[in-house]
Amino acid sequence: MDIIILLICTFLIISKLIKMLGQFDPEADKERKQRYNKSVIANLFNQKYGNKNNSEEINIINAQTTSAEELKLSEGIKATLQQIRSQDSDFDFDKFISGVRKAYIMTIKAINESDFKTLEFLIESELYIKTQQEIENSKLSGLTKKNSVANIEIITLVDAILYGDRAVLTVEIKSQQIFFTEDSNGNLISGSTDKTVEKTQKVTFCRYLTQSSVWKISKMS
Repeated sequence: MDIIILLICTFLIISKLIKMLGQFDPEADKERKQRYNKSVIANLFNQKYGNKNNSEEINIINAQTTSAEELKLSEGIKATLQQIRSQDSDFDFDKFISGVRKAYIMTIKAINESDFKTLEFLIESELYIKTQQEIENSKLSGLTKKNSVANIEIITLVDAILYGDRAVLTVEIKSQQIFFTEDSNGNLISGSTDKTVEKTQKVTFCRYLTQSSVWKISKMS
């Protein structure tokens, strides 16, 4: 009799617990897990992109950071530029090209004027030493061949490589230049001025993305 009463009590207790906690329902449990996973993913997405939870909006943002000229580049170069942006969100392709134009003209001018202070700012140390030696040797010869940039026609990014945080971008610059010769006193040698000629030159710019905001020329060929 006592055993029967004990079994009845146990049954009542279990029934009460089931009502309080609910029976295990595999489908319901699966649904709860799906809701939880979606919630976690949404939270992570919001942490990374703010409140933007629409893929179309993200695509619009990516399109806004890519200029028309950048879209013309090869897929490999575009992929490298995106990798650069992952380390430097302020990288802007159009501004880079604009900076290349200014840096190229300033470098040619600094070489002509033996302006080593400006050259030290514009070009990397290895190229600086080489350029400085070439300028000194030219002075010793008594005649110095120089050139000036009359106009830059086009600047094309032809190669892009990322070594860790060191970005290496090579551009091809087509320009109109005037070549002339000066004597040791800086006087123009009569008849040395040629007509404006087209010159195509590849120039490599380098920068450590996490250390500096300044692009420097490492090679001119």
